[in-house]
Amino acid sequence: MDNRVMSLGKRSKEETSQNLTPKFVKDRAIKVSEHNKTIKMLQAMAIVNLKMGNLGLEVQSLKTILITMEV
Repeated sequence: MDNRVMSLGKRSKEETSQNLTPKFVKDRAIKVSEHNKTIKMLQAMAIVNLKMGNLGLEVQSLKTILITMEV
């Protein structure tokens, strides 16, 4: 039983060193950059949403001013 536990410990150490291969690092970098692009897109969408909301409020206030000027 103890030999089996030790062999599992050695196996996990070997897997860790294999995870640091250039291909693994490259794949991980691609995933991180994809997530960064997603985050930037969501930030841009939030900014556009706020600006559109502000634009809607501005148009509404201009309509109100126009209506009061006509009366």
